[in-house]
Amino acid sequence: MVWLMPRAQTAICRIIKFVAPPAPQASVPTSKGILFMGLAAALNHLLNLVAPAAALALLLPLCARIFWSKTAETPDWIAQAAINFIVGCAVLLLGLWGFGRDGKMLTYTALVLACASSQWWLVRPARR
Repeated sequence: MVWLMPRAQTAICRIIKFVAPPAPQASVPTSKGILFMGLAAALNHLLNLVAPAAALALLLPLCARIFWSKTAETPDWIAQAAINFIVGCAVLLLGLWGFGRDGKMLTYTALVLACASSQWWLVRPARR
């Protein structure tokens, strides 16, 4: 019988022993004591902020083609994705401003409702 026990300290040991992980050093201190992040970290944070809006904006027009019939007044999928992305980014920024942080479930719920409403508005049949 072979015992498969790791010999090195792993992250699991930290979790089991409740040892706090070391603090990350992603910020660059300045002479005034204010911390600024680098360009790569700022771009990473921005992309992670708008990633849910981008995913939803791309998936909604593709799913709309499956479930709704296309009418003459319906814009193409790129225009639908762009409008949904703008609406989604606005909702995420409002959630960030209102709650003071990103990742609240209420913000994601508002994102889904706002993008679904804008998608419905784009593909609804024209009423006379």
